[in-house]
Amino acid sequence: MTYDEVVEHGKKYSKNFEGGIWEKDFDSMAKKTVIKKLLKYAPLSIEMQKAVAFDESVKQGIDSDMLLVKSIDYDKMPLGREI
Repeated sequence: MTYDEVVEHGKKYSKNFEGGIWEKDFDSMAKKTVIKKLLKYAPLSIEMQKAVAFDESVKQGIDSDMLLVKSIDYDKMPLGREI
Protein backbone atom coordinates (compact mmCIF):
# COMPACT_ATOMS: atom_id res chain seq x y z
CA MET A 1 0.00 0.00 0.00
CA THR A 2 1.14 3.50 -0.67
CA TYR A 3 1.25 6.22 1.97
CA ASP A 4 -1.84 7.82 0.44
CA GLU A 5 -3.75 4.51 0.51
CA VAL A 6 -2.92 4.04 4.20
CA VAL A 7 -4.05 7.59 5.01
CA GLU A 8 -7.27 7.07 3.04
CA HIS A 9 -7.90 3.80 4.91
CA GLY A 10 -7.30 5.49 8.27
CA LYS A 11 -9.67 8.34 7.47
CA LYS A 12 -12.35 5.94 6.26
CA TYR A 13 -12.25 3.37 9.06
CA SER A 14 -10.95 5.22 12.13
CA LYS A 15 -13.29 7.50 14.04
CA ASN A 16 -10.36 9.34 15.61
CA PHE A 17 -7.91 9.49 12.71
CA GLU A 18 -7.29 13.16 13.38
CA GLY A 19 -5.80 13.56 16.85
CA GLY A 20 -5.98 9.91 17.89
CA ILE A 21 -3.49 7.06 17.86
CA TRP A 22 -3.02 7.54 14.12
CA GLU A 23 -1.51 10.95 14.82
CA LYS A 24 0.53 9.82 17.83
CA ASP A 25 1.97 6.66 16.24
CA PHE A 26 1.27 6.72 12.52
CA ASP A 27 4.00 4.21 11.61
CA SER A 28 2.60 1.50 13.90
CA MET A 29 -0.95 2.03 12.70
CA ALA A 30 0.18 1.97 9.06
CA LYS A 31 2.08 -1.30 9.64
CA LYS A 32 -0.94 -2.80 11.38
CA THR A 33 -3.19 -1.81 8.48
CA VAL A 34 -0.90 -3.35 5.87
CA ILE A 35 -0.38 -6.55 7.88
CA LYS A 36 -4.12 -7.02 8.43
CA LYS A 37 -4.75 -6.63 4.71
CA LEU A 38 -1.96 -9.09 3.88
CA LEU A 39 -3.21 -11.70 6.34
CA LYS A 40 -6.35 -12.11 4.25
CA TYR A 41 -4.14 -13.80 1.62
CA ALA A 42 -1.96 -15.84 3.99
CA PRO A 43 -2.39 -19.61 4.19
CA LEU A 44 -4.33 -20.69 7.26
CA SER A 45 -4.02 -23.84 9.33
CA ILE A 46 -6.75 -26.44 8.86
CA GLU A 47 -8.20 -25.51 12.24
CA MET A 48 -8.31 -21.83 11.31
CA GLN A 49 -9.87 -22.59 7.91
CA LYS A 50 -12.63 -24.53 9.68
CA ALA A 51 -13.12 -21.76 12.23
CA VAL A 52 -13.45 -19.14 9.49
CA ALA A 53 -15.81 -21.34 7.47
CA PHE A 54 -18.00 -22.03 10.51
CA ASP A 55 -17.99 -18.36 11.46
CA GLU A 56 -19.18 -17.32 8.00
CA SER A 57 -21.87 -19.99 7.66
CA VAL A 58 -25.47 -20.08 8.77
CA LYS A 59 -25.95 -22.68 11.49
CA GLN A 60 -29.00 -24.90 10.94
CA GLY A 61 -29.25 -28.63 11.49
CA ILE A 62 -25.80 -28.86 13.07
CA ASP A 63 -24.32 -32.24 13.97
CA SER A 64 -23.04 -32.64 17.51
CA ASP A 65 -19.43 -32.76 16.27
CA MET A 66 -19.92 -29.56 14.18
CA LEU A 67 -18.47 -31.25 11.10
CA LEU A 68 -21.56 -31.34 8.92
CA VAL A 69 -23.98 -28.55 8.26
CA LYS A 70 -26.81 -29.49 5.96
CA SER A 71 -27.30 -27.09 3.10
CA ILE A 72 -30.82 -25.99 2.35
CA ASP A 73 -32.05 -25.76 -1.23
CA TYR A 74 -34.37 -22.79 -0.95
CA ASP A 75 -35.52 -23.21 -4.56
CA LYS A 76 -37.26 -26.48 -3.61
CA MET A 77 -39.01 -25.07 -0.53
CA PRO A 78 -42.73 -24.31 -0.84
CA LEU A 79 -43.54 -20.65 -1.09
CA GLY A 80 -45.57 -18.97 1.61
CA ARG A 81 -48.99 -17.70 0.78
CA GLU A 82 -49.50 -14.07 -0.09
CA ILE A 83 -51.37 -11.85 2.32
